[in-house]
Amino acid sequence: MKKKIVFSLLDSPALGGAEQYVFSHLRFLNNNGYGVLLATNNQIVKSEFLKRLNSKEKQTFKITNLPYRLDAIGNLRGLIKFFLSLPKAVIWCFLILKRLRIDYDQVICLWPGFSDRLVFSPIAKFLKCKLVWIEIGPLYPVFKRNFGFPKILYFLSQKFPDYVVTISKYSMSSILRDSKIQKRKVKLVYPGIEVTRNKTRLKKKNNSSIFSVVARLAHENEVDMVLKAFPLFLGNNKNSHLWIVGTGPQEDELKKLAQKLGIKKHVAFFGFLSEEGKMKKIKESDFFIFPRAWSWDGFGITTIEALSQGIPVLTSRFGPQVEIVRDGIEGFLYKPHDPLDLAKKMSTIVDLTSQERLALSMNALRRADYFSEKKSNLQILNLIRDLKQTI
Repeated sequence: MKKKIVFSLLDSPALGGAEQYVFSHLRFLNNNGYGVLLATNNQIVKSEFLKRLNSKEKQTFKITNLPYRLDAIGNLRGLIKFFLSLPKAVIWCFLILKRLRIDYDQVICLWPGFSDRLVFSPIAKFLKCKLVWIEIGPLYPVFKRNFGFPKILYFLSQKFPDYVVTISKYSMSSILRDSKIQKRKVKLVYPGIEVTRNKTRLKKKNNSSIFSVVARLAHENEVDMVLKAFPLFLGNNKNSHLWIVGTGPQEDELKKLAQKLGIKKHVAFFGFLSEEGKMKKIKESDFFIFPRAWSWDGFGITTIEALSQGIPVLTSRFGPQVEIVRDGIEGFLYKPHDPLDLAKKMSTIVDLTSQERLALSMNALRRADYFSEKKSNLQILNLIRDLKQTI
């Protein structure tokens, strides 16, 4: 039997939705006859993924350290480091791909990271590896960075991938509009989650509503906007609470903001929680808020995690979120970056009758089925198998 391996790279600042998306696919491929080699420079990501693998999976799913950092789309300092790290990174990638080509009959590169996949794609094609890019977010904001250098790099490499997988129609439209990648190569594969509807407790109306937010505490996730909306909503809802799960560079700033707004006793910061802990908090809440309305955003996987628990969602009328939550059906949409409109929608959802809340919860469960992990993984598996036929 021919040996086949999927080689993936995660140059990650944190464990987020993009990392979860890649890991889910890699694990499924590993359980369907493919070896996996994942390289990451984030030890938290490495440790968390190793915990999730069982002893049998660890025999064929290997995680190694990524000995460089390439960031062509960060700040100017990051761009300088990009050029300084480039020789070492290129040599490392060439040697590891060359070794994989010797040891395996088929090598498939499944690469999500923007900078390294653009740099390494020529090496992969030179060594006759199959190549799948994962394009998480839209291209146009990335192309504006660092004097247009990312755009130049992209256009030099866009002929190499066999397929480009993207995670939302929002991102897909940008790829087709802002690059010259052929339409037939671009495939939409939504992120998926494991739906456990049989364990879901549908929420009934009560006198104390809990809103939860799960996010990395950084400016682009707009948790500060949620805090500003909360006192506007509290008027007739004094028993309501806001739970914030996550950590990040804005954590201290957000805690000070809660105190300044006079809502400290209504707000609980839980910091970073395990997957089990995070899902427990989502499940215990009455409503979920996904506040991010960021031009770089490709999807919001915590939105569908909340839906899978029958939790109605409040999110912005922006980008990929309108592909997930339908206004008035699984929750409500508010104007992006607008705390006043969010506060109005919070009041609207709290004032619903028990029957109306149950209807939202049932709709949320049905919507989560559309974004099932099994469906997403099967799409990637079929894509990878299609590559085998073209060798």
